[in-house]
Amino acid sequence: MKKVIFILLFISQSVFALSATYHAEKYALCTSKQYLDNWTTFINDRDQASINSYFGTKCIMLKNSVHVSSIDTHIFSGTVSFFYKGNKLWGYMEGIEQ
Repeated sequence: MKKVIFILLFISQSVFALSATYHAEKYALCTSKQYLDNWTTFINDRDQASINSYFGTKCIMLKNSVHVSSIDTHIFSGTVSFFYKGNKLWGYMEGIEQ
């Protein structure tokens, strides 16, 4: 019984998909989960100086949607990690369209 509960918890926390579209024109892409969490805090606090310090180096927003692969969805945190042009990036779950 404990194994079944553990497996269900594990599956519900992480869902894997092969590819999708990420709306990078609306949602930031960051090079680590910590940077994405910080970015979210900066946005919520309207801390423009911190947003500017991350923009272009740790987090980016593109003009178009992008095709990403090897998507790992982290349901409880609302984030996704995936590969884009060979780089592992983090974004918001709302940005994924399959």
